Amino acid sequence: MADSPLPRHRAAVRAIACALAVGGIALPTRARADAASDAATAAELTKPAERRSGLVFGFGVGLGLAGASGYPNASSDIGNPTYYDGSDAMGGWGGEVFALGALTDWLSFGAFYARANFRSGQWYSYGGGGGIRVDLFPLYRLYPRLRDLGVYGQFGIGTATLSPTSGDRQSASGTESFLGGGAFYELSLGKAFGGHFVAGPTIELDSEMTQSIERFSVLFGGRVAFYTGR
Repeated sequence: MADSPLPRHRAAVRAIACALAVGGIALPTRARADAASDAATAAELTKPAERRSGLVFGFGVGLGLAGASGYPNASSDIGNPTYYDGSDAMGGWGGEVFALGALTDWLSFGAFYARANFRSGQWYSYGGGGGIRVDLFPLYRLYPRLRDLGVYGQFGIGTATLSPTSGDRQSASGTESFLGGGAFYELSLGKAFGGHFVAGPTIELDSEMTQSIERFSVLFGGRVAFYTGR
């Protein structure tokens, strides 16, 4: 006698019911996990600051090296090897100012403006840029001993030139993308004016790139900043 289809039908119903039950358990669990993650993020952003809050105003200066190459900023000259020039290693200095908002103890966001000049026996280059800056303290929670070690990125628009110090070679110049970043360490200088001052060493790498000119530099120096909050 052939097997009755009823048991098979009941088995299928039970399998579907089990799947729905598992899904019904998993979906609320996932929703609770997402809600917990959102709550933790919100709590982190709104918890009382321990070391950084308010607005951040500061400046940095440094000494370093740079190299640049390019063409005169004319469409007929760009890409023509006859007009291409490249510098040797140039020494010089750079500086920047910034204004940020300290969102948490480990994250600040705002704007910057930077400028740097370099020179060698044969070449001179100056330039700078401005845009968005992000300061991050990645070890603030992971390794409290280094909670004041920061990294930063700077993204925006800049200009640069490369000119010979003598002779009749044409200068290379252009308006280009500005990309920079580096690391720094903050040491407390004390409280004042309702906030506190910090200072420390920095290292910075910058690049300015467009069709007519490229410039890359590294700076070693220091920075001073004032937090209007604690």
